[in-house]
Amino acid sequence: MLRSIQTKFTVALLSVSLTSIALVGVTAQGLFLRQLNSILAKDAFDQFASDVTAYYTAYGTWEAGQNLEPFDQFVRRGCWLIEATPTAAHSEALPCPPLTLDEAAADESAAASGSLDNPPPIVTSREPSPFQFVLLDLDGTVLVGAEQYAEGQAAPAEIWRQRQDITVAGQEVAFAVPVRQRKLAVVDKTYLQAVRTAIGYGLILATGLAIALGLLLGRRLSRSLQELIQAVNAMGRGHLRQTVTVNTQDEVGLLAIAFNTMSLELASAYEQMHTLNQTIQAQANTLQELSNRDELTNLHNRRYFNNHVAHLFSQSQRDGNALTLMLADLDNFKRINDRFSHRIGDAVLQAVSTLLKQHIRECDIVARYGGEEFVLALPDNNAQQGYQVAEKLRRLIEKHPWQQLHPGLQVTISIGLCDDTTVGSHEQMLACADERLYRAKRQGRNQVIAEGGDGERD
Repeated sequence: MLRSIQTKFTVALLSVSLTSIALVGVTAQGLFLRQLNSILAKDAFDQFASDVTAYYTAYGTWEAGQNLEPFDQFVRRGCWLIEATPTAAHSEALPCPPLTLDEAAADESAAASGSLDNPPPIVTSREPSPFQFVLLDLDGTVLVGAEQYAEGQAAPAEIWRQRQDITVAGQEVAFAVPVRQRKLAVVDKTYLQAVRTAIGYGLILATGLAIALGLLLGRRLSRSLQELIQAVNAMGRGHLRQTVTVNTQDEVGLLAIAFNTMSLELASAYEQMHTLNQTIQAQANTLQELSNRDELTNLHNRRYFNNHVAHLFSQSQRDGNALTLMLADLDNFKRINDRFSHRIGDAVLQAVSTLLKQHIRECDIVARYGGEEFVLALPDNNAQQGYQVAEKLRRLIEKHPWQQLHPGLQVTISIGLCDDTTVGSHEQMLACADERLYRAKRQGRNQVIAEGGDGERD
């Protein structure tokens, strides 16, 4: 089977190469002939226009020239082309003057008697043009018919549309139309033969290259089965995304395609499952966080606080560390809602929450306990330290520029503290702090009551 794969590669590459070089050869030859014809047509027109321009320059008008010398004889005489004018200073001089009436009559007489001693010179260095042209005057009358149209007849519409103007001294004097292409000249045939030879050599080189590449790639393809085995073993070790490089349509190629598809699907399914698990875990974490957060203030809620303060209480019992719990309540908050609206009340709760979060330690816990009540846990803080923290928070809230939120708005807070970890539970500590909070309320609000305190502010 491996040998048949090698043969397939060699034959395929050989076929593709031969087909490609044939297409390139045909295209190149066609483009070369098209470009060659375009160049030859332009050169032929320039040559014919030069002859006509010289004829008009020599005789003034077509009719005057015809009376002295036919156009074809003037072109054959062609001595005005034998010596090219080397400089612009001689560009208007004609080295071959037009025939006079006497010279024309003498030439006609000599031609009739067959005794022309000095025939018009023939320019032998000038090859015949591969194109023939019909010459028309400005009214569309045929002046030179190129063996296809009678002189003096009106130009047919099909050639009149193809006319190209010929000018003398910036003035149109006639029109020329190419009507027939002769055989290619020798030099043009030489160019064309050179192109065909180059294409032939390219075909030979491409054939040799295709055979060499077929043998080389065939040997390389024979290694694909070993590559497939290695990929299967890698998948067995847990590397699911494997790709083999065999992409032929024979048996090995079909097996490789099926293997690549299976590997991709397995790897994709595993990655999707892993991504889904991560998403589910992230969503679970988000839900857990949301369940522990107060929606309005973004503080932790009562459930979160109770769970974590229980751990802090157990730790203080075990290690003998200090722990202070603080229960705070906004003063006259119902009056704020009634006077300034619940929207302002919500804004007050959010502002107080921000102040509390910004002025406590990272290890401290602050939560919205319910309504306008807040609770804080201060690990490693005794009553005196807790009192200093509470008093600082009370002053920050009292001095906050509440008028920016609403003119006439003033907010204060009352706070009760408890640091007695011997009461038996954190719930008892909260009950103690709550009793001192209400004592602060009864004694006039906007104050901090701690253990042993009298409710007076500093």
